[in-house]
Amino acid sequence: MPRGPLVTAGTGVAVLGVGVLAFALSTSTPADPPVARTVAAAPTSAPPSPAPVDQSPSHPGPSARKSQSPSALPSASDRVAWIEVGAVGIHTAVTPRGLSSSGTISPPRGTVMWFTESGRVMPGLVGTSVVAGHVAYDNVPDVFSTLPELRTGEKVRVGYEDGDVLVLTVTRTGIVDKKGLQTDQDVWGANSTTRRVVLITCDDALGFRSDGHRVANFVAVAEA
Repeated sequence: MPRGPLVTAGTGVAVLGVGVLAFALSTSTPADPPVARTVAAAPTSAPPSPAPVDQSPSHPGPSARKSQSPSALPSASDRVAWIEVGAVGIHTAVTPRGLSSSGTISPPRGTVMWFTESGRVMPGLVGTSVVAGHVAYDNVPDVFSTLPELRTGEKVRVGYEDGDVLVLTVTRTGIVDKKGLQTDQDVWGANSTTRRVVLITCDDALGFRSDGHRVANFVAVAEA
């Protein structure tokens, strides 16, 4: 069974000094099966006068974009530029990144990234793309702070440098504990037929670990 990394994010713990979104690779098999259940999880609330995070992507607004059918785009030569989840107010540039030198996925603060390793594809290609961002960083809401408000049936738009836009529909949302996420087949399983984008951030619903990391992740699956 394909096995993916463990996700921890947005600690906001002073002793750590950073909010970390990490996929720590592991070879042990979790004792419990994946836990995936839909809950209404409110995003982390902002502290008074939080430091602003620049989330303004450098790409055209909606009126300047052109949409095409999923079968027409993208190709391996296209370059993804941005992602939009209009229902929850997310509109941001997206950046390719692999594992860090410490073996984790750690997008910088205010950054949404698509994971380039473990057989995952660029957003919009046939296959499964993993797109990650922080829900909070040092206790300040980050780029995916509103993602846990997303529900099935909503749209995810992926934009490319040539102006094309791929529209996907959210088919699944919910809370998954971190061990369950490692063997979640929507995220890490084989997929040779569907354009699938999986959006992942951390979630407060199941509380926090002793190191300050959240126990659970919020996962949204969108397909075209």
